[in-house]
Amino acid sequence: MIRKCTAIASIMLLILASATGCAGGKGAEAQTSMPPLEDASIEDNAEDRQNQSAGPEQNTPETSGTDQSAEAAENGSSSPDTENPAENGESALPDIIIIGGKVRSVSQDSFVISRVLTDDTDGPGSIVIIPEKGSPDEELVTIRCTDSTAFERWVISGGGAGIEKTEAAFSDIQEDGGLEAEGYFEGEEFMAEKVIIEIYE
Repeated sequence: MIRKCTAIASIMLLILASATGCAGGKGAEAQTSMPPLEDASIEDNAEDRQNQSAGPEQNTPETSGTDQSAEAAENGSSSPDTENPAENGESALPDIIIIGGKVRSVSQDSFVISRVLTDDTDGPGSIVIIPEKGSPDEELVTIRCTDSTAFERWVISGGGAGIEKTEAAFSDIQEDGGLEAEGYFEGEEFMAEKVIIEIYE
């Protein structure tokens, strides 16, 4: 009986020992399965460190342009392709007008006319006035010509019934002759784009 009990006790100890060995094995597997998790966290930490070292001030191509645009807007500047001509110092195209009168003097690339005046008392442009030479009523205007100024001679007959137009040159301008100039004022001077020399028959 004692032998049987001893044998049973021995079997029980073997079973317990084998059970403990299995539990130890499972513990070992759990320990060996942990390092991959640690490796993953190490990689994550390394990635975080790289992002931190890059810093928030390092711009990517997508954001750098946006940041520069915002900075330019704060400084009140704009990119060249959106600038206004007026902001660049370029003026708008001048108004083209026609003035006429009698030639008073001729210089190398310009001439002075006594401008034809109008009396609007009876309506706009109702009376044309040509002041006498040297009169205080004269409105003298310097007309400047350039290489691009076009010249024409108009021979007017029958009180304007017939007009013969031919090409002319600056040298065809004569004192006391009548003419019209097409162009624009630049300060005190009139810049002529076209000059029409008028000859009445």
